[in-house]
Amino acid sequence: MDRRRFAWGDAAKPQRTASEVLGPQLDDSRRSDADSTAATAARSGSSFWSANSRASTANSQICSGKTFVQSDAHKDLDRESVLPEQWESRLANTMTLRTVQNTMRHAHQLLQLLTKRFGSSSQLHLSCWEGALEKVAAATGGSKATVQKSHSRQRELAPLHISALCGHVNVVEYLLQLNAPPDLAGVYNYRALHIAASSSVQISQLLLNAHASPTVLTDEADTPLHLACCYQQLQTVELLLQATADPSAANNFGVTPLHIAAATAALEGCDVRKAKAVLLLVSRGSDLFARDRQGKTPAAIARLAGGQPSLTSLLQAIA
Repeated sequence: MDRRRFAWGDAAKPQRTASEVLGPQLDDSRRSDADSTAATAARSGSSFWSANSRASTANSQICSGKTFVQSDAHKDLDRESVLPEQWESRLANTMTLRTVQNTMRHAHQLLQLLTKRFGSSSQLHLSCWEGALEKVAAATGGSKATVQKSHSRQRELAPLHISALCGHVNVVEYLLQLNAPPDLAGVYNYRALHIAASSSVQISQLLLNAHASPTVLTDEADTPLHLACCYQQLQTVELLLQATADPSAANNFGVTPLHIAAATAALEGCDVRKAKAVLLLVSRGSDLFARDRQGKTPAAIARLAGGQPSLTSLLQAIA
């Protein structure tokens, strides 16, 4: 294939839902809003490397839905992602900065693996990458056994991971209806929920409805809630907390979701009323005094980042 469309949804084409493809095979749990969510994903180009994720300002072309010669796409993927200068200047050498940088590095590497290896490893993988639901249905034959076989190997990018990576809501729904395992461990031990938590509340909801665990860990012990906070997905933060995600879970650097939310709110100059993710986490009992491997609490991170007094006061349990 000389040219490939990195299709994060094509707004020019009508999107069919899993319900339309599977028809009577679906049970009563099918989503009535799948058409609108699929169309929204198609228009926005929702993906792991989200153009709307303010924590990542290095916007990758691969999620723009444009067509590239493969070598040009790989060149684009090889660019190093860059955080806003204030992250690296104010939070230099902190465990919180390292956590956010690692999520960006993993996004970069997952996309490289998609384009160079896993995206075309089978017709089903390729169809999930393209987001063509009819092609996905043809590749599976509507067979649960076929879908389960394609998700039998761990530590790889399976079709469900690829669909979540590319933001294809309707394809994720289809695979889950055919019993794709929602907690299958992928590259770096990322599950589909880790990927979705960074960019798509719709896909996150589908996965949780399919009993994906909100407490699964990556190789660096990041939870989906860590990813949602890194990419400032406020609706997904709330969704995961409602699903009993641990607001105090610490990764291998000792960083909790509150460390990340506090850093983001501080760097954006939010007072306590506008620090929505911080308020959500605190209201759910996040440990205000959790210390990372350098001994820094969320309040200490907020102070380093130049946080507003009302924000740091909350985090110090004064207000």
